[in-house]
Amino acid sequence: MRMNIPLSFGSALKRWRKLRDLTQGELADRTGYSLSTIRKLESGVLRPSRQVARLLSAALQLPPPEHASFLQLARGVATAVEDTPGGKLLFSGTAEPRFPALLTPLFGRSEAIATISDLLLQSERRLLTLTGPGGVGKTRLAVAVANEIQDAFPDGVVVVALAHIRNVDLVGPTIAHTLGLHVQRPDALVNELVTYLHAKRMLLVLDNLEHLLGATTFITEFIERTSRVKLLVTSRVHLKVRNELVVPVAPLPLPSSDLPPPIEHLATEPAVMLFVERAQAVYPSFQITSTTLAAVCAVCRHLDGLPLAIELAAARTRLLPPLALAERITQRLPLLTNGSPDTPERQHTLRNTIAWSYDLLDPDAQTVFARLAVFVGGWTVEGAEAVCVDHVSQSVLDVLTTLLDSNLIVQVDQDDRVTRLAMLETIREYAHERLLERPDEVMIRRRHLAYYLSLAESATGHYHGPDEGRWLTRLETDHDNLRAAVRWAQEQGLWEVVLQLAGALSHFWSRRGYWLEGYRWLETALLHAEDVARSVRLSATLGAMDLSRRLGNAAAYAAWTQESLHMAEELDDQPNVAYATMHLGAVAHDQGDVVTARSCYEASLTRARAAGDDRRAAIASYNLWRLEVHLGHASVGRRNLEESIALLRRVGDQVALAQALNDLGAFRAEVEQRYAEARTLTEEGLALSRALQDVWGTHYALRNLGEILVAQGELVEARRLFSESLAIARRYEHLPSSSFVLIELGNVALAEGDLLSAQEYFKEGLRLSREAQELWPTADALRCLARVAYVLGDRERTKAYCMESLATIWNIQKRHSVPICLLGIAWARAPDDPLRAAHLLGTAESHLDAPDFGMALFYGDRVDANAMRADLSRVLNDDPFHTARTAGRSLSLEHVVNDILLER
Repeated sequence: MRMNIPLSFGSALKRWRKLRDLTQGELADRTGYSLSTIRKLESGVLRPSRQVARLLSAALQLPPPEHASFLQLARGVATAVEDTPGGKLLFSGTAEPRFPALLTPLFGRSEAIATISDLLLQSERRLLTLTGPGGVGKTRLAVAVANEIQDAFPDGVVVVALAHIRNVDLVGPTIAHTLGLHVQRPDALVNELVTYLHAKRMLLVLDNLEHLLGATTFITEFIERTSRVKLLVTSRVHLKVRNELVVPVAPLPLPSSDLPPPIEHLATEPAVMLFVERAQAVYPSFQITSTTLAAVCAVCRHLDGLPLAIELAAARTRLLPPLALAERITQRLPLLTNGSPDTPERQHTLRNTIAWSYDLLDPDAQTVFARLAVFVGGWTVEGAEAVCVDHVSQSVLDVLTTLLDSNLIVQVDQDDRVTRLAMLETIREYAHERLLERPDEVMIRRRHLAYYLSLAESATGHYHGPDEGRWLTRLETDHDNLRAAVRWAQEQGLWEVVLQLAGALSHFWSRRGYWLEGYRWLETALLHAEDVARSVRLSATLGAMDLSRRLGNAAAYAAWTQESLHMAEELDDQPNVAYATMHLGAVAHDQGDVVTARSCYEASLTRARAAGDDRRAAIASYNLWRLEVHLGHASVGRRNLEESIALLRRVGDQVALAQALNDLGAFRAEVEQRYAEARTLTEEGLALSRALQDVWGTHYALRNLGEILVAQGELVEARRLFSESLAIARRYEHLPSSSFVLIELGNVALAEGDLLSAQEYFKEGLRLSREAQELWPTADALRCLARVAYVLGDRERTKAYCMESLATIWNIQKRHSVPICLLGIAWARAPDDPLRAAHLLGTAESHLDAPDFGMALFYGDRVDANAMRADLSRVLNDDPFHTARTAGRSLSLEHVVNDILLER
């Protein structure tokens, strides 16, 4: 008889387990998962990832059709099973993991996973530290625990790798960077993290913290100021902070030294299972026999059950069968002896295990192995060949192959061109000890420095071109090596080299958001390295100039600009004279000195053209466009913008091109109301910025595109874009940009009729702009608050806000919003002084009808300006008012504004 029975994954798992005559504990041991996990899967409390389902299917030895159905059912809806005499199961369902499962089984850790998981899920538990010697498996155990309890953390599980960090001050920034936050002021780091994580239920796994114990103060404050985030830390020593729960990670249980277990009971010996699994990975035909089982058990015992040591030993089975392995380990690696008294005994064992593998290498491999310790965070084959090349009889490539086969190095990445290799951190520490013993240590460090200096300088030739993104990514991959190189050069007092390297990296630091870190390197080196080649110093001062501007340090920006210009003139470096002159114009522009700004921009453009430097000519032309916009002459400046775009397309500077396209999109939307074309241009700019991972360009494009969507009535999508843009500005702690985006969000709320929210956004934008002492967003926020007051019919507040906005914008000679302020003041005065209101209306109208009205304004400005103009026209409709209105049209803007400001 056949019948359909509703089936869930848990019931299917239980049925197959019983068909295989397995207990839950036996299935847990077969898979490497905890008994608790198996119970939860069968009861339906947990739903498996696809990877977990694959591992369970393999452990249950499901035939291919049932295997496929089993995977489909994983984390799927309940379906029907056909109950047949043969017990055949039919499934359906799909699933994708939220967190990657372990790719290989974790032997002997079922109880530990269950215990640690239960502890972390206790409501009062906030910090749990896994301790133990290097190589005991702390990281893999932490990842397994994270997989086990990931569903309890709806906001995710994030692993923060700290092994390559050497400066305790970089722990917080590394956590922030992993979370996607870019905090530039150290004193704001904890606040930024707390703000971001305040309401999140998240598990942070801080991996390899033992060498950064100075960060415990930071961790303690972080825990005290958050309520729902939990920390799982791996460290060779516990942190010794309040409320820390320390869980030692023990080696794997050792096989009995009496008689080896029967082969069929190997599942009860996780150390042996690990050895067999790793041996078969390198030597697929390896099989355990009753003869070799005793030798394998002896090897595991002599290696103290340490997983890394067992894996290293198993990797040698291609050349050394188990009996030979057991003999060599007995002779060469006496356990827990000869260690330094100030280090843990278990570390002695691991060091001896690594030493055993090291001693098996030929002299060439030993030499290269030690030299590779100079790299931090990995290396390429090319890098290894450059640093490790001489005094070896074999090619470096052949030696790398030997080390890879020996499991002393690992392949971590590979693309069409480059293979990237690395050492496990524990092994690298041993290799570093060998490097320190070598007479060529300083030579190797000099080569490492020279290689990464060459890499950084090679990258400069690709900046501002079509390959910029690829080179920036390459520098990002080797950032730890670059940091190590510049740090060593500084420690050796090689200040000219520090300047060379930091100067070459300044553009990378600028584009990828390492503003403060980069500026500090440059500032320190420039302070110590006065007597260096002027060309080297110029490159560094230009970098400091750019980074100080990014950081909003106006005084430093002006100082580095002046020094850069002076040195470029001394060197007769005309392209950089043009570039520094342009920045001198930007300094003046930021200060509201439009006469000096124009003069500098024009001089920069002339010099760049004379030098044949199209890119710098494009940048100067772009800044002339910006100046005309701020003066209310966007149509005049448009030819500069279009020239800039043409030049940037020619030279392939995609970062600058993206920004120029965004501006042209703004012009099409705000002046010409050609919204479809504007959207296309802005989306092209946004796509370029995202492809280059140019966070700042992305922020700018999101704002522009959001403004276009507001004009098109797509308010929900506009709010989403503005929110993403605001998140970027906050990561960089750039108050003016945060202010601008808050004002944008206020305009969305105002368009939706939510006056209270709009007012709150505008006031917060005003607060931030005043804190930053930035006049432009201050004027914008005041004008938008005046618009809210107008909608509410509050003439007194409308006048006050417009008067203050007018005074602010007039002070920096950015006239685009002056007509709206005049309209607001006229509307507020109309009941009491209609003739004066008519004069102001006429003056405002003469500019509202100008072709450039709307540029650099919000769409809502135009809407409310039209409404105020219509209101005033209805009220001021008699002949005397017509006469005053006509007279107002003939008055100069300067005359009218100065009269109004005198009234204040």
